[in-house]
This record gives sequence, structure tokens and C-alpha cells, in this order.
Amino acid sequence: MIGFAELIRRYRTAVEEGSEHRLPPLNPPATEQDLVDAEQALGQTLPEEVRELWSVSNGGESLFNEDFYPVSQFVEHTEETKLHWANALAEFIEPGEDGAVPPGAYVAVAHPDASMVTVDLGGPGPHPVRGIDLTFMSEPAWAPLVPSLEAFARFWVDMAEAGYMKLLHPRHLLYGYTVVRRECIEDAQPIARRYDIVRLV
Repeated sequence: MIGFAELIRRYRTAVEEGSEHRLPPLNPPATEQDLVDAEQALGQTLPEEVRELWSVSNGGESLFNEDFYPVSQFVEHTEETKLHWANALAEFIEPGEDGAVPPGAYVAVAHPDASMVTVDLGGPGPHPVRGIDLTFMSEPAWAPLVPSLEAFARFWVDMAEAGYMKLLHPRHLLYGYTVVRRECIEDAQPIARRYDIVRLV
């Protein structure tokens, strides 16, 4: 067990500290049947870390700085991600070239702004969090952003507890919750290196 319930508690406590605003409430947990239905629809087994996190909150706003889909929307948004990926690459990569098709199986779990966030389903684990950015596509790549969903969560917890996250009015935010100031991105590099983060968005 990774302990996502405790990580969520720590993240919410740190982000809300000193703010008059509060994060949206967690969604009810996904049931075992919800998870089984998603697996059958995807034709893939969900990693234990996905099962654990969604068993705490079935998707929802502002889980570790992203809005996560409920499991009932996994298939819909995975297909949407494939379409966006194909369209984005059409300008840059000829059919048959390396990178034209995302490797392996994956499930789309979040869609922050113009990015796609997925969990790679290939291999026994850990399962990298992968993504593409549809805003800055000068060098399109379907690359790991974070080595695992656990590293993704722990990074944002550490960011919040270090004071880099500021809770603004929940309806007037970029990515839900944003770094306090742009220069914090530079300050946050040691935290990113701690979790082998490929890039900060």
C-alpha cells in the first residue's frame, strides 16, 4: 500500500493553510465493481497504484494539483487522448516514423489544460506517468514525466508542504492550484530531482 489517503490529507492541509478558501470535497471512493468494469472496458488490468488512489477518491478536482477522471470515464478519455496525440503529431511526424504511435498500453487519468496525463500500463511496474503537451509541440514526445503515480503524488505533497502552492479562488485558477510565483519553479528543481521528474509544467 502506498498510502494515498494520507498523502491526500497532507496535500489538502498544506494547500489550504493560511487561505480562506477550501479545496472541493473528495469524491466518494470507486467501488471494486467500478474498477473491474473499467478494466473490462479497457481490456487491461489497472495497476495497484491506480486502484488504490481511485479507491480513496473516484477522480475529482484538485487531487495533487490536477483534476482526475472518475474510472467510468477512463475509456472515453483514453480514446480522446489517442486522437489528440495523432492529430498533434500529424504536423511533425510522418506515418511510420519513430514516435508516430504511443508505445504500449495506457490509461488517461487527467487532462490539465492543454496536456494529457496518462499512466503506462506496460510491464509489472512501476508504471510511469506519461504525457504530451499540446501547447508546446515543437518537439513532440510521448515521454515519461514522472516515474510513477506515487512519485507524482509525493512531488505535489512536498511542493505544498514547502509553501510553493497557493490556494486562490477555486474558480479562477490555472491547473486548479498554482505555484505562488514563477521563480518558485526554479526553487522547486531539487524537489523535482528527488522524484526524477522529467519536466515541470
